[in-house]
Amino acid sequence: DIGTVNNDLLEKDVNLDVANRLESKLLQAGYTTFMTRRGDETLSNADRYNYCNSQRAAILISVHHNGSTDSNLDYTSALYMKKSDVNLAEIVANKVSGQLGIPSNGISRFASGVLLKANMPATISEAFFLTNNNEYNLIKTTDRLDQEANALLSAIQTYFGN
Repeated sequence: DIGTVNNDLLEKDVNLDVANRLESKLLQAGYTTFMTRRGDETLSNADRYNYCNSQRAAILISVHHNGSTDSNLDYTSALYMKKSDVNLAEIVANKVSGQLGIPSNGISRFASGVLLKANMPATISEAFFLTNNNEYNLIKTTDRLDQEANALLSAIQTYFGN
């Protein structure tokens, strides 16, 4: 699934780019990481949560970007399903919003198999609207995706108390 699109930017590619940047930062900080995909491959939600569960991951963060027909709409949000997900989702939404300098729409309960069936606290990060004209320009002309990876790193460090 390519996800949302803005000109030449496909959500699936932006998601993987941010996840790869985040993995690098986490490894440099001494964390162990598990990536559900490393390239342009299609995985079901069951593939994702089963892999994370089998690795006994401490947390699961699924990197995504929102889309809208309104190219001016932009905010951060994080999705959760289980009570054990709430703290992680709140930290992710707050850190990403604060470090990217865009409003937070907070957290929302969302019935996703990845969130529901993960044995660990899990969240889906919707950092910004990929369809937003300003975000498109920031991705093309600045280190916006690195900023997002740094925000997620900060969220993880906060979650684990480092």
